[in-house]
Amino acid sequence: MLQKLRSLRRLEAVDRRRALTAMVTLLKVSWSLRLLGLARTREHLRRGSASPQKPLHSDVEALVTAWEWAVRLAARNVPCRARCLEQSLSLWYLLRRRGVETSLRIGVRKSSTKTLQAHAWVELEGRPINDRPDIAKSYAAFEGPLPSTAEVR
Repeated sequence: MLQKLRSLRRLEAVDRRRALTAMVTLLKVSWSLRLLGLARTREHLRRGSASPQKPLHSDVEALVTAWEWAVRLAARNVPCRARCLEQSLSLWYLLRRRGVETSLRIGVRKSSTKTLQAHAWVELEGRPINDRPDIAKSYAAFEGPLPSTAEVR
């Protein structure tokens, strides 16, 4: 872990701040999912990131690329395992805080062994930004907001 922190020093100051912010966000999201569940975590993040009317950065693509990189870097360096849901929620939140409106997508599929698999990713204007471009062909994504566990019977 110490070596990982030392490697952060080699980054430019703006990238280092972005990576550290992504790490802290990933850890918070991970704990929140464990304690509160998906619906309450997502609502908490939504309230904490009231999106301004327009992006705070003129080059949205550069902003998206920079934060997607930071979340990927953070996921490799946090002490807990950051799965696709933690990474996607973190990226969605971090971009929303900067005025970039994205969609959190969650999809399911049956594996070859007939088990149900779930996957999460973030889309910008219908295009996946933290996954391969054709990910929606592999998973049946839920449309609209997901129901809370209490609503499913």
